[in-house]
Amino acid sequence: MGVEIIGPFKSHAVVVNGYRVPYLDACPTEGGKVLLTLDNRYMIEVPVSDLDWLVQFIANCLAVGAGYTCHPGTEGAPEPIRRTGYGRMVELG
Repeated sequence: MGVEIIGPFKSHAVVVNGYRVPYLDACPTEGGKVLLTLDNRYMIEVPVSDLDWLVQFIANCLAVGAGYTCHPGTEGAPEPIRRTGYGRMVELG
């Protein structure tokens, strides 16, 4: 298999409160919707009216998954700090 050059793609970086959301791109579609692509693998088409809360939720989920307390600039939250590791999982039963 040889080298392939695929594209160009018409996508946009997603920014929340001045900070880019890693691994998340957006592509406006027809009918007042936006196609969100996570990690170039998972896609969901959402109405523009739901974009604000959903993207902030995704940004915070990604930040927590990366070990931070929140996404930078989250309203009502302190600046993100690196959390200590979670406790070990223990089987119950």
